[in-house]
Amino acid sequence: MTNELTKLNREVIDAWEANADYWNERMSEGNDFHEILIKPSQLRLLQIKKDEEILVMGDFFTGNIVAYNNEKFRVLAKGMRGADAVEFGKGVIYVSSWPLGKVWKYDRKSNKLTVLSDKFTTAADFFYDRKNKQLIIPDMLGGTLTFLPVE
Repeated sequence: MTNELTKLNREVIDAWEANADYWNERMSEGNDFHEILIKPSQLRLLQIKKDEEILVMGDFFTGNIVAYNNEKFRVLAKGMRGADAVEFGKGVIYVSSWPLGKVWKYDRKSNKLTVLSDKFTTAADFFYDRKNKQLIIPDMLGGTLTFLPVE
């Protein structure tokens, strides 16, 4: 990583961390703003019915991986601030963080969170290549494409 990109990455992380405690305190698992304004719109837009397959998403700001099913949101995992891409593997969830430049693996059985790589400037959405057991991760600011073996 060039000095300029390293500096930019550090600035992004510092800005992110400076606001993280405030955001976590205000939002936590959701607040009135989310419950009253956002959630009803999400449910209408997604047209999710009771007992349908769950929808799983990363909350970019809190770092929670959230599942929706039976008209309820449930936190599956925490601690992945800047969650961007979210994919399920065999008993695990893979998550990337654009602002932190990280890719994690969360083991659903042991509840263990592992950093697979923190070498990115910006780890954007990735493609989970199940056939070749790898994540294909673009680093938009770094100008690279990384093939990260998994499983």
